[in-house]
Amino acid sequence: MDTNFKGDPRAYKIAKIKEDFADEFDACVAAAVEYMRRKARKTHPPGTFDSVGRFYADERTQAVRSCRSPSRAWPLPEMKAARTVAHVAEVFEVGDLVTEIRQIVNFADARGADDRDLRRLIEATLKFVAENPKKTRKPKPAEITPDADAPAQAAA
Repeated sequence: MDTNFKGDPRAYKIAKIKEDFADEFDACVAAAVEYMRRKARKTHPPGTFDSVGRFYADERTQAVRSCRSPSRAWPLPEMKAARTVAHVAEVFEVGDLVTEIRQIVNFADARGADDRDLRRLIEATLKFVAENPKKTRKPKPAEITPDADAPAQAAA
């Protein structure tokens, strides 16, 4: 896991997600961890197989309901749908934060972190951002012209 965040704008993006969605941030990170586990096939979505080998997911989210139904030719569409970010986000009740979950996962992938390291990576990122605030350009001073003050004086 790489923790040298200098020059990486994604670290500030993670801090911005934490700032904007403080109430849902823990659920967002938990959803990211679960998505990474399902993506790596470390965990599997809950469901059952019938006698022919078709998989039926127990978590009936919008992603699962909108996929094709299992058949003999295509037995696993619900399995595939239950491994998506949208599905996992809906299970963790942060369905409106799919983009933010993807950003967290992509940040972890770029840093070489797996599902076990994600929480430590997030903590180190937030600590780095707190110690190194983002440098912004100073705004140019506003020039005052006599024409700009004229409407204000005319109104008075």
